[in-house]
Amino acid sequence: MRVEIKGMDRLELFIKGKVEEELDDIAEYIQSDAVTTLNSSREGNWKTTDTGYLAKSIEITSAKFFRRVEVTAPYGEDIEYGTDPHYVPPSILYTWARRKLRLSDKDAIGASYAISNKIKKTGTEPQPFWNAAVFKAIAWFKKKRAKW
Repeated sequence: MRVEIKGMDRLELFIKGKVEEELDDIAEYIQSDAVTTLNSSREGNWKTTDTGYLAKSIEITSAKFFRRVEVTAPYGEDIEYGTDPHYVPPSILYTWARRKLRLSDKDAIGASYAISNKIKKTGTEPQPFWNAAVFKAIAWFKKKRAKW
């Protein structure tokens, strides 16, 4: 005896389409939440982002039944987890201090040396934006799945 169920191919396509939609939703949730966190005010009314490069570097790569959300800025991990003490030349910090802190040339020079010395002594504090977005996405998806 042979049993044939008609429409299984359409059902399979429908399910695969839904899986792809869910993967897109999760990836976009992570990206959106991380960007929002980077662009929102932090303690002291400062935003983590300066030029927006870090937020713009959060990219989604798609393939069949696969999504990768990654931070491509080379310093993303340093922002997320902070750094151990290390030397940063004041000349690298000068332009940042002028732009981010809105300082005059003279004040930016002094600030860049002070910041360089602080990083040399204590490193940088974590400014998490990534892991929180991933965990929020997991919780969001679990709630969404519970409604199915």
